[in-house]
Amino acid sequence: MDYGDIVEIRKRYSNGEYWLDVYEDYKDIYTNKWSFWNLYNGNSMKLVIPEVFTKENKKKHSSIKRAGQNNGRAKLKDEDVLFIREKFKEGWTREELLK
Repeated sequence: MDYGDIVEIRKRYSNGEYWLDVYEDYKDIYTNKWSFWNLYNGNSMKLVIPEVFTKENKKKHSSIKRAGQNNGRAKLKDEDVLFIREKFKEGWTREELLK
């Protein structure tokens, strides 16, 4: 574990980047996604740049949209939803869409 990486990760937290986007750049180093999440959110290595965990930054991260395909339980991608809506406008029935 390199403290330079942790400093860079915390800076990206401060910039408001979504943790999974940041994880993509570090997944070769931090192979466990949830260990990285704890590092990113300040639950581990608490003494490395603790000043980024201000009330404003915490509020910013709690309000990051996790709707639509960004939700971990999403069944459809955004383009699938747009396709379905377009077909409904064209008069397709649900049965036709299921085929």
